Amino acid sequence: MVILGIDPGLAHTGWGIIEERRGEVRCRAYGCIETSAGSPLAVRLSHIARDLKGVVERYRPDTAAIESIYFGANVRSAIPTAHARGAALVALSECALEIGEYTPMQIKQAVVGTGAADKRQVAYMVRTLTQLDHDPHPDHAADALACAICTLTSAAPAPSPAASSINREEPDTDDLPAPWNACRGHDEFCCRRRVGRGFELGISGSTAATLPTPGGEVRLYTRMQVREDAMMLFGFASKDERTMFDRLVSVSGVGPRLALAVLSTYTVGQLYSLVMAEDDKGMAKVPGVGKKTAQRLILELKSTFAKDKGFVPVDAIPGQVAMPVPAAAPSAIDDARAALLSMGFSPQETEVALSGYDGQDMRVEDLLGAALKRLGMDA
Repeated sequence: MVILGIDPGLAHTGWGIIEERRGEVRCRAYGCIETSAGSPLAVRLSHIARDLKGVVERYRPDTAAIESIYFGANVRSAIPTAHARGAALVALSECALEIGEYTPMQIKQAVVGTGAADKRQVAYMVRTLTQLDHDPHPDHAADALACAICTLTSAAPAPSPAASSINREEPDTDDLPAPWNACRGHDEFCCRRRVGRGFELGISGSTAATLPTPGGEVRLYTRMQVREDAMMLFGFASKDERTMFDRLVSVSGVGPRLALAVLSTYTVGQLYSLVMAEDDKGMAKVPGVGKKTAQRLILELKSTFAKDKGFVPVDAIPGQVAMPVPAAAPSAIDDARAALLSMGFSPQETEVALSGYDGQDMRVEDLLGAALKRLGMDA
């Protein structure tokens, strides 16, 4: 299937051609139609329509997709885009193409997995999904390719009439295209993709233990981190675990890998209790965490928990925090036994010397003196 995606704009109308074969998606071509701001509106719209017809004639797409308009309260800024969109719809209709229309949120949801994605994230995912060796430029072309991908990943792209060219409301989440099985909401992410491509998620050992057998469906709460050289995605079995991950990476010197190591060693409730108990020795049991790092983690996390009183893990009961159990104070009989053994007496001799004494109401010195007399030695 060959799909033409269009990102309409009066000054810049982006277009992109993708082809899907046996689950593989590739970019065939992309570009941008530019019009001069000094030209009459009718001339600019004619330019857009003419060039789009040329793209259709050259690449022969099976279907087309175009981005609809969402502008909130700023109606004035959307009018030029609406004009360009109308010209594109007319051109596509004259070419007898079926047209799918998608909101910006739907497109971002389909390509990145979150309706809150920025242009950089969209371009990165378009590059990845279409197997390009570079980010498509300009942004209008990348958005057009993303629109085409949205059509491909939609279960049933329903063509919309041109009269519905302007959307004033957010789309119903039940109508969002779902390239990810059971995916709903901007912060939920599922792992299996219909078109045969997916993302690598970093998960903790705790989350790994909850995963079904291979081939099963799973819903994870995700967090995406964007760096200059990469975008990383992390998955969590619960919202509490994701929140704890956020708290961990906010600590100076703690990155995502170390945060996952902590969450692999302790459950969220155990970690919360450990922090509130100021158990730095327990924290130091995490691979890669030394004494100083453990102390810093506890200090900063406890301060964060104190400010965020609404965050209490479901498996951590307030007032029942697992505090370290103090060791029982050694009795006088134990001290006397240790002293005799250190003096070279055998265990049998020690037990005979201390037999009959329970150590109650006796000082260690008195107990030791009595035992030495039994052994034939002056105290």
